[in-house]
Amino acid sequence: MNIRGQHQHHHQQQQNQQQRESKKEKFPNYLHHIPPEEDDKSTRTLFVGNLEVTITEPDLRRIFERYGVVEDVDVKRPPPGQGNAYAFIKFLNLDMAHRAKVEMSGQYIGKFQCKIGYGKATPTTRIWVGGLGPWITFAQLDKEFDRFGVIRKIDYVKGDNYAYIQYDTIDAAQAACAAMRGYPLGGPDKRLRIDYADPGQFSTSPRPSNEQGTFGFNNSPRSTSNNN
Repeated sequence: MNIRGQHQHHHQQQQNQQQRESKKEKFPNYLHHIPPEEDDKSTRTLFVGNLEVTITEPDLRRIFERYGVVEDVDVKRPPPGQGNAYAFIKFLNLDMAHRAKVEMSGQYIGKFQCKIGYGKATPTTRIWVGGLGPWITFAQLDKEFDRFGVIRKIDYVKGDNYAYIQYDTIDAAQAACAAMRGYPLGGPDKRLRIDYADPGQFSTSPRPSNEQGTFGFNNSPRSTSNNN
């Protein structure tokens, strides 16, 4: 290779390096991910951007199911020639979504590096509470969450790392989410993770009724004034 050829080759290498750095800055392989217990935008639905327009729902399910139970995949495609596709991926709970967000941010899906953030949370009357463990009792959950409004049902089995709490109103559920996210229930290093859940969603590990840590009334709410 002559001197001119060497110069052109070196120049091309510099351009390629600059392009790689530019991509890395736009879609870094590692991002500073805020823990869900500190992030008021965290939710079980992820926004996944910069996808190929040919991406399919089964493609995304196959990729993201390694991080947890995927309940729904909604792929959005722009008109031809007007950008890349994007998708909303809803997991069973926030822990699964956060794991996928951390592991997949900036990774290649097909030809492009994906960009991942949280989608928009949809408030419901039922909330998911994560960050629990054997140190949490049923009575503690009842006492701490009862102050936000009438509870219809708590679905919790002692020792599980999560619970579901069904309120009578969305306002009560929203108040609980806002106040209890990051709350140190059980110690300063045991902070709660909170998100909304489908109203009809129950524990994924059903147990015989005599072992279920659940209570509530089918037709009438449990009054908060009866709790100690």
